[in-house]
Amino acid sequence: KLLLELRKQLDETEFTKQEAKEKVLKLAELIDQTVERGEADRVDHELNKVLQESVLYFEVSHPTLTATINNIINTLNSMGI
Repeated sequence: KLLLELRKQLDETEFTKQEAKEKVLKLAELIDQTVERGEADRVDHELNKVLQESVLYFEVSHPTLTATINNIINTLNSMGI
């Protein structure tokens, strides 16, 4: 559910820097792959790594997006991922 919420936020947020757009596209692609596999509870390490990198990248420019990503990371951590 949190991954789908993040995907929605990514779709609704405008990014002016090309680097930010590329990071968002990679993150969105990984989210879609995870959701399509139906394994949202078995998130791979690549998605976890990209989520953590995204927090650092977007924390100043997109605080709401960062909060959602942090929620996902906390949920994954509580699941042992």
